[in-house]
Amino acid sequence: MINQPRRTRQRELIWQALQKQRRFVSSQQVHAWLSKKGHEIGLATVYRSLKSWHESGQLDVIRGADNEMLFRICAGSDHHHHLVCTECGDAFEISSRELEDSIKKIARNKRFRLASHEVEIFGQCENCND
Repeated sequence: MINQPRRTRQRELIWQALQKQRRFVSSQQVHAWLSKKGHEIGLATVYRSLKSWHESGQLDVIRGADNEMLFRICAGSDHHHHLVCTECGDAFEISSRELEDSIKKIARNKRFRLASHEVEIFGQCENCND
């Protein structure tokens, strides 16, 4: 059974903060945003909520440039990867049968038993590339 965080006012506020984001955000960024709005929520509560939602499949997570965990609400429930803009932080979910087939082929060729995989591609989005 997946450990779901209890529904509390604090967790509702955290979820609402995430819904306002298109970008991946850190627990510190969510905490700072909530504090700026006058909500007193502990950083540990923010982190535990984000971690639990990620474990239940409700949030995507990537590692930022400084290896910090960054979170975002999943747009879909299917397996997907991300294009992440290094300039503005926007992220786009991508699904690619060719990418999946290539990953499986590479693993097979190396006699590697594939358990799971995640792919994040970093670059500049169309708006920042102009």
